[in-house]
Amino acid sequence: MRVRILLILATILLGVFGYSSWKSAAEKAAVEREAKWSQPFNAAYTAYEQKRDADAESMVNALLSQTANPNPSQMTNALMLLGVVTLRQNRNVEAETYLRKAIALRRQDPRTQEIDMATSLSRLGEALRDQGKYAEAKQTFLEALGIYQKNPDIYRKHFGECLLNLGIIADDEHKWDESERYLMESVNASEKYLGPNDPDTAMAVFRLADLRFDEGKYAEAEAGYRRALSSQEAALGSESADVGETLEALASTCRKLGRLSEADGFSARARIIFAKASPSETMSEGAILFERAQDLDRKGRYREAASLYQEAISAYEKQFGPNYPFVADLLQCLANLYRDEVGFPLTSAEPLFERALSIKQQVFGPDSPQSAMTLSNLSLLYFYERRLSDAKSFAERALAIQEKTLADDDLDVAVTLNRLGITERDLGNLPEAESALKRALEIREKKLSPNHPFLIISLENLASVYIAQGHPDEARSLLERSALIQSKNKSASAL
Repeated sequence: MRVRILLILATILLGVFGYSSWKSAAEKAAVEREAKWSQPFNAAYTAYEQKRDADAESMVNALLSQTANPNPSQMTNALMLLGVVTLRQNRNVEAETYLRKAIALRRQDPRTQEIDMATSLSRLGEALRDQGKYAEAKQTFLEALGIYQKNPDIYRKHFGECLLNLGIIADDEHKWDESERYLMESVNASEKYLGPNDPDTAMAVFRLADLRFDEGKYAEAEAGYRRALSSQEAALGSESADVGETLEALASTCRKLGRLSEADGFSARARIIFAKASPSETMSEGAILFERAQDLDRKGRYREAASLYQEAISAYEKQFGPNYPFVADLLQCLANLYRDEVGFPLTSAEPLFERALSIKQQVFGPDSPQSAMTLSNLSLLYFYERRLSDAKSFAERALAIQEKTLADDDLDVAVTLNRLGITERDLGNLPEAESALKRALEIREKKLSPNHPFLIISLENLASVYIAQGHPDEARSLLERSALIQSKNKSASAL
């Protein structure tokens, strides 16, 4: 009996020691497998931090091909790294695919930390936003914001950044009130958690000032730009490209306010900065070339400006691809120059507008406000070329989209109404011209400052219709208002 018990105990002990040996071997193998993964993955992440995106992407793909059945955590991290690498290169469709897969894995893993989920959502929101998928982007950022709001003290930088992205989306959608709310919250959060002189705070203040400028609230815009400038100079130094961009924004604002000599001073400072600027994380080569082109454009050096616009387009295409949204904006700047300034053939503008339209329709959709504005720009080109039937058709197409997607009193609606009105006038359709131009004037009177130069355009265009209709008294009243605004602007510019 005693022997039997001893045999049983021996068997149990052998089993225990056998299990322990097996467990130890399994743990050792797991550690070795993790080491084989973590070392090359960490090297790929280091390449990403050093902005060696091509190396990082190649290293992650090689690691995935060499690893049999990576565990969910490894796969999630690999997909996230591929997502942020392609996002930084503006390969937004690929980035969206990687990030969606990473988020799906995070949702399945009960160990996922909230900050990791929020970071993944924020990056996906950026990829969606840059493709013009505003509704999806907004919902994605809102989900991330819900996480950040739980502990804003912990997620300090991310909290303000998420609010900023929501404000930018609303701005792009022309939802001014919503944009203002998010941007103000971003400014307040960034100031509270990062400080008034943090670059992120300056960016939020700058974007809020941009919104004020777009709304025609130039005094408020100026105050915002000055505040952003102070923060940028403290955080980045007085020679940074961000400072140059803000100086140029201040110059544009001062021109709108009629303070031309002050505007020239800001532009001169910006010009010195951009002449020496080199590409950085916040200012690409294309952006620097664009700022230089705009400076030459404002100074009337149109040939040189056109050349720099072309260089900026090439730089953006090389860095971000031919269908990047800002490439379309640059194409429109060059097309506007060809259209509006003497010395360039009008025919040079049309292919640029058409390519810009193709990009905007592809990125934002054919019925988007962005596409509508390009249709409106083509309408004015056709008006100048005296292709009045085409000008009317394109203005009507643009207006139909804008009336569906924008507020009735949006300034872009006024621009298109003005172009439709002058086309109807020259076609001899005077009642239709009067209706369109009166509505454009009403919007501008409501949305712009009392002495804004666009009011001069609207007043004089409507006056021309009254003259054609044989109503000289109505025309005289409008022309007197126009002359008064011009005189006030001249007086202000002399101060």
